[in-house]
Amino acid sequence: MAASLLLGLPACAASSSPQSTWESSLLVASAEQSEAPALWAVSEGAALAWVSADDSGVHQDFRLLSVNGAGPVVVLPLPPTQPFAQSLYPAVDGKLHLLWLDIAAPGDPRLYSALLTPQGAVERGPVGHASQAVRRYAAAADGRGGLWLVTSEGLAAEPALFTRYLDPVGRPRLSDEKHLAQDADWPALATSQGQQLLCWLRASDRAALCAAFQEGQIGEPYPAAPPIPMARGDRLTCFTAAADATHLYLFWNITRLDGTAETWFSASALPLLTESSPGRLGIAVKSDPFETGFNAGLAQAASAGSDWASWAAPLNWALDTLPVAVQVGDTLGVVYFQDGRVAGYQTAAAGIQLIGRLALAADRDRFLYVAWSQPDEGTAHLWLAASKPLALTR
Repeated sequence: MAASLLLGLPACAASSSPQSTWESSLLVASAEQSEAPALWAVSEGAALAWVSADDSGVHQDFRLLSVNGAGPVVVLPLPPTQPFAQSLYPAVDGKLHLLWLDIAAPGDPRLYSALLTPQGAVERGPVGHASQAVRRYAAAADGRGGLWLVTSEGLAAEPALFTRYLDPVGRPRLSDEKHLAQDADWPALATSQGQQLLCWLRASDRAALCAAFQEGQIGEPYPAAPPIPMARGDRLTCFTAAADATHLYLFWNITRLDGTAETWFSASALPLLTESSPGRLGIAVKSDPFETGFNAGLAQAASAGSDWASWAAPLNWALDTLPVAVQVGDTLGVVYFQDGRVAGYQTAAAGIQLIGRLALAADRDRFLYVAWSQPDEGTAHLWLAASKPLALTR
């Protein structure tokens, strides 16, 4: 599952508040969730959604944080069973699409969506999007408020990729539902030089393939990367794709049998894409300054090194520089890639311990936001660091 509850995990030592080097570090909520809340940057600041529980049962929550203060935590009237893998995307008129997976029956996860106002009111939903099990999904905004969805569906031993369209007001367009690829899992969508690319892992051997993706159709798939080395008991927790101005990057987040979290990545030159072997992501920070191209303060130049990074979450914007949120040691930071290589690094917060992936977003003014879940004695604190001044009180 792309997000899981902390129930049943051993209690962690009580964690202290992280020390942020950005403008804001805010405690959004506490919840039994091991991964970052869903995150999207809006004109006012940041919108977040997560899974929580109380005496009334499991529910999905939403909150808007802005420069003028935070809104209340809104319990969304979306009757859930075991919701997980939430994500947020833009709709029309400042509204948001909320996507998530939930268990329709034992062993039968399905994809759902809802249309939310910036204040957390549900205008449409929950809407179901498949008639068979959906284990993973990817989504890409079409620039008009709609979303293209790609799902991994069917039997766990024989997954296949399907696509469908969600219109700007949250209605599925059934005429656009199509089968894309067989023997395919872990879909990831990336914007690259003005077009969408769909990447996935071949289920039979976990080699990475990519193809052009346009209006629900894919071009000829090509081999993007061979399988990464994994031993029995190792677990792939996330596969994503993103691009800068010159390269397409693929990222694998892995949890080894001993609990060690690793990130591996590959980089293929654009537009002529060739297969590129993945390597483990590590950095060596230098003393020289680095210009990030974002409103995120000072960063330092960096190169590939042995300070290992984990829980990578790239920003899928396809600019000259690709920012990727990571954990390095006990710090949370952003690795900046250029021309297929590590080029810079910036610390966003220190005193971090993670057991699930991060979330990274940017607004139109290029301020950056990173969200994470920090475990603390059976529950977790959901944090947001922002390079823009935000406040919890009005």
